[in-house]
Amino acid sequence: MAAKNNIPIPYLRECFEYDPETGVIRWHERPRSHFPDDRMHRSWNTRFAGTTAGTPSKGYVQVRLLGHFIHAHRIIWALVTGEWPTDELDHRNGQRADNRLADNLRPATRAEQAQNTSLRKDNRSGLTGVWFYKRTGRWAAGIEISDNRHHLGYFDTKEEAHAAYLKAKSELHRFQPIPR
Repeated sequence: MAAKNNIPIPYLRECFEYDPETGVIRWHERPRSHFPDDRMHRSWNTRFAGTTAGTPSKGYVQVRLLGHFIHAHRIIWALVTGEWPTDELDHRNGQRADNRLADNLRPATRAEQAQNTSLRKDNRSGLTGVWFYKRTGRWAAGIEISDNRHHLGYFDTKEEAHAAYLKAKSELHRFQPIPR
């Protein structure tokens, strides 16, 4: 069984077709060589050929192929570019199931992906990079760069703190300078 990033691209092309407008991959009618016998080959093609490949998993579309679960966006990258991604892929708009390569997928490091995160569920200020600091009774702002938190100061309002965060983000987060 091949490791998931070592599945040959020609094999992927025999398995899938990609629609760049929707970002969806569909199963091709697969060749007999993909199956141990004729009955399984006919059965699989009758049931799956032409259907959307993958199922949702934590927001991503995941496809089972050769005993591995592979994110659809990685398969799409390999199909279109002819190479498996060497690093991670970022979804610009934050929608993990939106796999339109030209509009939404881009190569990224883990640190770059961290620049494109949405507001945390436990954030009580409602603004990214802003929290209330009880000791001073003021709003604080901070930003992370490569796992290092930078304190941006204390402010009288959360809006002032957020403005400081946005200014720092535009200067320091070159990969994603504008929050989504």
